[in-house]
Amino acid sequence: MSAVASRGSRGAVLYALLLLTTIGLLLLTATWTPRWGVDVLAGTRVVVTPADPDATDADLDATAAELQSRARAAGAPGATVRRGSDGSFLVALPGRPDDRVLDALRSNDQVALRGVAAVGLTLPSLPPPPSGAPIAPPTADLATPDGSAAAWTLAPDDGWPAALAALRCDDPATAGMLAQQDADPRRPLLACDPTGVPLLLGPALVTGTAVDDARAELDAGTWAVDLDLEPGAAAIVAAAVTELMPVAEQRVAVAAEDEPDGSTGSEGSEESGAPDDEGDGSDQDEGPPLRVLAVTLDADLAAVGDAGVGGLADPDGGDGGDGEDGATGTSPEGVVAVADPTLDQRSAADVATRVRDGALPAAVDEVSVVRLGSTLDRDEGSHAAVAALVGLLGAVLAALALLRRRALLPVAAVVGTGALAAPGLLVADQVVGLALSLPVVVATLGALGVAPLLAIGILVVQERELPGRTPESAAARAGAEVWRRWWPSVAAGVVGAALVRTSAGDLVGDVAVAVGTVLLAALVTGRTLVRSGAVLLAGAAGEGRAAAAPTASATTPATAPGAGTARPAPLVVAALGVVGAIAITGLVVRGVASDPAFTAGEEHLVTVSGDPVDARGAVRDAARDAGVAVSSLRDAGESTVLLTTPTLTEAERADLVGAVGAVPVVTGPVTTSRFDAAGSTRAWQVGAALLGLALLGGVVLGRRLIAGPLRLVPVVLAATAVDLLLGLGLASWVGVTWSPATLAALGVVAVVGVTTHLAVVADRASGARLAPRYVAGSLLHLVPLAAVVVAAPSVRGPFAVVLAGLAVALTSALCLTAAAAGAPAAAPGGSPAVPPSRPDREVPVP
Repeated sequence: MSAVASRGSRGAVLYALLLLTTIGLLLLTATWTPRWGVDVLAGTRVVVTPADPDATDADLDATAAELQSRARAAGAPGATVRRGSDGSFLVALPGRPDDRVLDALRSNDQVALRGVAAVGLTLPSLPPPPSGAPIAPPTADLATPDGSAAAWTLAPDDGWPAALAALRCDDPATAGMLAQQDADPRRPLLACDPTGVPLLLGPALVTGTAVDDARAELDAGTWAVDLDLEPGAAAIVAAAVTELMPVAEQRVAVAAEDEPDGSTGSEGSEESGAPDDEGDGSDQDEGPPLRVLAVTLDADLAAVGDAGVGGLADPDGGDGGDGEDGATGTSPEGVVAVADPTLDQRSAADVATRVRDGALPAAVDEVSVVRLGSTLDRDEGSHAAVAALVGLLGAVLAALALLRRRALLPVAAVVGTGALAAPGLLVADQVVGLALSLPVVVATLGALGVAPLLAIGILVVQERELPGRTPESAAARAGAEVWRRWWPSVAAGVVGAALVRTSAGDLVGDVAVAVGTVLLAALVTGRTLVRSGAVLLAGAAGEGRAAAAPTASATTPATAPGAGTARPAPLVVAALGVVGAIAITGLVVRGVASDPAFTAGEEHLVTVSGDPVDARGAVRDAARDAGVAVSSLRDAGESTVLLTTPTLTEAERADLVGAVGAVPVVTGPVTTSRFDAAGSTRAWQVGAALLGLALLGGVVLGRRLIAGPLRLVPVVLAATAVDLLLGLGLASWVGVTWSPATLAALGVVAVVGVTTHLAVVADRASGARLAPRYVAGSLLHLVPLAAVVVAAPSVRGPFAVVLAGLAVALTSALCLTAAAAGAPAAAPGGSPAVPPSRPDREVPVP
């Protein structure tokens, strides 16, 4: 093996190391199961009803935004919130959310800092309750204390201790009873801590209005919730802690004396909290924990434990000096720390976030949860995957016919980019909260179109460089040349994705992260695996000996087809004209409906017989026959189908109801309700603006890199605009709507389109037969996308936009851009000139 081929093989080894590193990072930080968006697979629908029917629209809008923020922070990054026509909030959650997400939606989060008035006994010390005995007496009839909250906490009224004594934390109905308590900060609360210990909490010492900030801190192995209070509130809490600390220490002493009999709940609490306190070296490991202060959210206990004022408490928990120091502190930003041994890092951070965000602008009351089915029909996802795989195999065979054995290069580019991008997206799922929603999936699969074009570019440049060189050195030089031309555009795309993520966030940011990850993976794969494959294939075939005469002839400007002319092939021009006519007709006849993601929409509940998953196809066909754009369709229970459409006129709604009612499986009336948009389109506007800037920067950098004339910048941008318009027009024939997935598809078409046009400009040289190579490379991407469009009618709209847009981009690049670029003059020795970005600098061959 030659030295060049040996060096080229190092790239394949480097790719393998990068792939293994990414997979190792995935194993350390993430799981193999992605978090699918609610618009792809099954999800959960939560209907939250406001408590005040007279709340203002401003408060309701702010509450909707806060609920969405809470759900995403609690572990549901794909959550969306809309306002219904009846004033309720419609929350769509991906998958089956855990209790933390549902609790975040149920709670109004009225923050209160309360002292612990009394600690009850745990179950082992209590006799079984009599049959039919109440869990605890209702607290609604107990009096609201007058006077100081701290004074009442030190000496609670007789009625409340009796209620505490009857509280049974082991009964499943207890949680419901506790949640129904009046959360008035002037009233005490009954609570059960995570270890099952009954607690009596006094009236609120301070409320959330006095909290400036909150955060989770770790001190001596125990997680604490730190609250920055206003100076006056900090002084009140410090004085209360000074009085409550001796009482809490006395409880611990009594519990320690009774420990052999197992008669206290503190002992059980200590055992349950031990895993969180391993190695902290504090007295909390040697005895029952102190319970001085509690943080409550509405009527729910969020944290309870030792207290420190003016800073984290000294974990000896024995002298109450922290309270005294806090009481005498004069810092304008007093800090109260509640150290709870049952908290871990995640739960402490959740409590701090909810305390920091404060109460909802409009209080909520009832919450109902309904399980939603997938937007895909039964087995549609697996059928689409199989169809895409079969389509890819067919495209590989077609590429082999056009490129023969060199088709292995674009195949390796597609497979290698996908293998590197997949674990990268899963890691991003954990790092930035990326949810694989439909727009993200469309953007990911569409951006893969960069990979085969990069490989084809290497083949074209390799053919130019072959005269006078060995096949290995020509391939190595081609790889270096293509890398030098492509990396600025791809880097601009990656930087643009980062800017979109930080500026727009949410769904737009998810799409940007997905596109940036795939572009980066394509660039790395091209630099390592594809470039090395070109060197190894060239060396194995010995092209230098067999291709000297024919290749020189094929690349000589005087004899090559199309040499010295900028006129595009007639067939390509004709194809572009036909595509344009079909696209414009589609926009005029079918149009593009507005998706409810950006405007108000309607939900239609349809009662069906049998399996609702099987009934969805008939309902969808009936809706489309009535001329209604279907945004989503899924089952919402055992006998209900939920159909989402844009806002309809009275006539359109009547046609829909009539068409759906005529379906044999429909057994009941169609109930319609309206809802507002999911949110402002500002994020998408910001994303579109930043995408435009990134594309413009990529075009300018690409033009400078290939030393093309300045007139090519508007040519490339205009050609890309044509790609977007015609691609959307072609896709309109399948009923595409303006949705986030459609806009993501258009963004991908813009990115890949600009890259394609720049590649054609860079590779436009006398004698280079671009069309067969680019068609072969595009087949590897377009054919699987076409298979998905056919096999997955539920989501075919955005995939059709990507398919049509990339097909148009390929056609217009070979027609418009190639004609505008023209053909450069031949270089000495018969090889076409490849304008370098720096004429005095040779590209080194590794």
